[in-house]
Amino acid sequence: MAKPKPQFVDFRFDQRGPVLTVMRSLAADRDGWINVAPALEVEEVPDPPGTLARVFGPKGPMIPFGTWVPGARTRGGAEPTSLGLQHGSGPKAILRLRDAGITLPTGWKVLSDHPRRGVVLSLPDETRPEDALDWLLEAAVVLTEANIDLHRDWRAGVYR
Repeated sequence: MAKPKPQFVDFRFDQRGPVLTVMRSLAADRDGWINVAPALEVEEVPDPPGTLARVFGPKGPMIPFGTWVPGARTRGGAEPTSLGLQHGSGPKAILRLRDAGITLPTGWKVLSDHPRRGVVLSLPDETRPEDALDWLLEAAVVLTEANIDLHRDWRAGVYR
């Protein structure tokens, strides 16, 4: 089976309408997923750490990378929606987010909080795409170790 090719949707941190339209469609169909990341120019991307630090270091990517996947339909109903965020801020991200005032809404469950693989959450079925995207973008800002302003352009890769 061929790997799906993404359709890209550009949006602003404070103007999320274009990507929310796509998320609502994916949620209704319960099919596909999106990956989101800051839309940076090449010169804005910080130099990566040395090879040894990348291989053996305790952190994920310097530029945050998020994924939202509406739960697929199954014979027993629907799987939970999942939300993931890779980041470069190291271990115990959920605690740092909480200390910064970004808490998990009721019913959201932490499946993983790993320093390299990031945070993975399970969301209740009734979670609105707006709430998932808001949380993801706000968390990305807090967990970004690079000196980059993330309150601007973003890009979503949409997979169907």
